[in-house]
Amino acid sequence: VDSSTLEGVLESIVFFLSKNFKSLTATGFLSSDGGVTFGLNAFVSKKEKFINKDAVAQIGAGMIGSAALKENGFMSGDLKSYPETIEYYAEKINVNSLMAVRITNASGRIIGVLAVDSDAARAFDDDDKDLMFRFSKVASMLVSNVKMSSELKENSRISDLSFGLSKLMSEQLKPNDVLKVLMLNLGKLFNSRRQVLCDVSSASG
Repeated sequence: VDSSTLEGVLESIVFFLSKNFKSLTATGFLSSDGGVTFGLNAFVSKKEKFINKDAVAQIGAGMIGSAALKENGFMSGDLKSYPETIEYYAEKINVNSLMAVRITNASGRIIGVLAVDSDAARAFDDDDKDLMFRFSKVASMLVSNVKMSSELKENSRISDLSFGLSKLMSEQLKPNDVLKVLMLNLGKLFNSRRQVLCDVSSASG
């Protein structure tokens, strides 16, 4: 499933995060490359003009990328002791507290990160962290449902195209006409830009 299909899938989750934790900024990141990089999918912020809407977090780097590696999540009420940058801000903002948990799929693969921050020191506690993990589970189900729906639509599209192609090919009387129909429709079937047909030489094999 490409990133455009998942666009804004975390919007409702992030909205409720911002309201529940009264955060300065709440964000949701998703990965489209198996958990190597995470793109900002949704955010709600009181500092919206300072948000980098094209933010990308790298696994193990920065606050979000580092949080993605932590099975038990990340929580700090004193960010001054951490050298990492907060990836979703385009410039330095006075943020003292940050809490982030990763989103995993059914097989345990990291597919995203949820984060909330605050300008107050020690703004979050262990109960807040437990609640963040519940939001993470809901986010996991939401992303899985979107992916499943997209896969079902794609399977249906391929099935319909395959049936139509088989019907068209069966109506052709000459081998060359069958090949023409095939070449004209293969691009639609596989979303390809170019198709190449190679004929085997009967003389050389």
